[in-house]
Amino acid sequence: MLVAATKADLYPDEIKEAESYYSPDGNSEFVELLRAFTGQVGSDNFRWAALPVCTHLTKFEWNTDTVKSAVEQAQRDAMLLNFGEALYNYSSSND
Repeated sequence: MLVAATKADLYPDEIKEAESYYSPDGNSEFVELLRAFTGQVGSDNFRWAALPVCTHLTKFEWNTDTVKSAVEQAQRDAMLLNFGEALYNYSSSND
């Protein structure tokens, strides 16, 4: 399973924290749920990772608050490429 930490363009200074929150090496409630799931189904045929990604460099508006996209197109492209490669590896792997 590949977890997409989406809209990474809105929190570029916190990408490592978000990745850690969802990462198998993290220590969040989300991680604990997936560890419990892995304990139920076994780890022989289940693995997971988390990666930051964004597709559209657009601002986010909620009520009167606005968070502007703070990632350059080249950074976005690098995240997409990394995510795409990971997705390909997960879908084509027999591990």
